[in-house]
Amino acid sequence: MHIENLTDKHYIANSNKKPTKMKGPHKAEQLSEEKLSEINEVFAIFDNNSDGYVSTEEVGVMVRAVGGNPMDEEIERLKKEIDPTSTGKFDKTAFVALVAKRPKETDTVEDLVRALRTLSEEGDKATTIKLDKFQYYMANRGEAIPEEDIKQLLNSWGTLQGDTINIEEFAKMLMSK
Repeated sequence: MHIENLTDKHYIANSNKKPTKMKGPHKAEQLSEEKLSEINEVFAIFDNNSDGYVSTEEVGVMVRAVGGNPMDEEIERLKKEIDPTSTGKFDKTAFVALVAKRPKETDTVEDLVRALRTLSEEGDKATTIKLDKFQYYMANRGEAIPEEDIKQLLNSWGTLQGDTINIEEFAKMLMSK
């Protein structure tokens, strides 16, 4: 697959209608050959009947399969973005464009530490997060993980100190997994 071909035209399937051109730059030229190969592989897995289209219901799982971690609210936005005319399906070019536009996920321990500090009342200077605040956040904004499982995981990693989580140690453990 030639990267320049992906940047010339970006189409989304519109059932019996003429395909709609996706507007705007998509940075596909910034994707490595390895990333494009990964995207192609994921698309092929979800293109069950090999017709070149995948259901918009699969976009969240597919983005996660190529390294993203969208929240439920973002998945709904991605569905609308990849299928603006609500046909219920999208093609590989649209998926490549979507992945190319997405910002990279947190890359460093420092980035993760900064993000975790937002959960603390102490802000930028925080070294710990209260366990109950973290559990509340996970239950209401992140993955729905039972509180006991969170506590057990934090204890096994040695990042739980009483009722607080050591931000830096927790970030290091997350990045090493």
